[in-house]
Amino acid sequence: MEKQVLEWGIETNEKGHRANSYLYCAETDCPECGYKLPLSPSWIIGKGTKTIAVLKDNGKDGFDIEIQSGVSDEALKRADEMATVRDGNTWCPQCKKSVPITVLRKDRKGDNGEMLSGLRPWGKTEFLPRPDDVFRERLYCVRYEYEEQYLASNGEWKSKTIRYYQTPTPQDMVREKKVEQLLAGRFVDWQNKGFIPNTEIETGLETARLTRERGWRYWHQLFNPRQLLVHGLFINKALSLNPSRQEVILILLGINKLSNWNTKLSRWNSDAA
Repeated sequence: MEKQVLEWGIETNEKGHRANSYLYCAETDCPECGYKLPLSPSWIIGKGTKTIAVLKDNGKDGFDIEIQSGVSDEALKRADEMATVRDGNTWCPQCKKSVPITVLRKDRKGDNGEMLSGLRPWGKTEFLPRPDDVFRERLYCVRYEYEEQYLASNGEWKSKTIRYYQTPTPQDMVREKKVEQLLAGRFVDWQNKGFIPNTEIETGLETARLTRERGWRYWHQLFNPRQLLVHGLFINKALSLNPSRQEVILILLGINKLSNWNTKLSRWNSDAA
C-alpha cells in the first residue's frame, strides 16, 4: 500500500516532504452578502504549535485561508473568536450577519410533524458535492513532515521529525484532483467488491440526520475522496495477499478503526496539534 501511494504521488510535495494530515471544512454561500463562507466552530489548528487559520477577504466573492504558526496568544484567542459556526448559526466576517443553519437547509415540518430538509439528496454514485449544493467541501490546510539530521551533543548524527502546517498550494490542489480521478476510475469496481461502502443509510433517529443535515443518503458519503481511496486501497492490497480467516478478521478490525477515525464526521483535535 505504501509503495502504491508513493507511486501515485498524492501525499508527497515538491520538496519530498510527506503529508500526514489534511484538514477540510464545509463551505456555503452567505445568504446575506453572497460570499463563499468556510464553516468552522474554531480556526485554531494547533494549540501546542500555536497554529491558526486566518480568513482573508479575497476582494471578490469569498475568503482566502492563510495558515500561520507560532502566533501570539492574542492571535490564538482571535482565531477562536472568528468562528463561523456559532450555536447553530453561521457568522460571516464580511457582512457580520448570523443566519441559522436550519434556514440555510430550508428545514420544514412535514404533514406528520416530521422534520424535512431542503437539501439535495446525493445520488448513489456521488462522492463529491456539486458546485451549487448548499454545503460544499474545501481543503484548507495540509500538515507535512520530513526528517532532519542534526549533530547531537555526544558528537553523533541523529534525526528528528519536523512537522509544519501550510495553506494548500496549487500543486496540493492538483494532487487533490488526482485523488478524485483515481477514485473515480475505481469507484464502481470497489463498491461491487465491497472495498468501499455501497449501501443506503438506514432510516433511524440519528441516521436520518445525515440526510436531513447534509444530504448524504449512502454510507460512502461520510468519507471524502482521499479517505475512500485510502480505505479501498487498504482492503484491496490486504486481500490480494490471500489472507487466512484469522488475518481477514484483523483486516476488518483495521478498516473499522480507519473508518472510525478517518471520516468527515471526525473532528480535528487542536489540543494535541
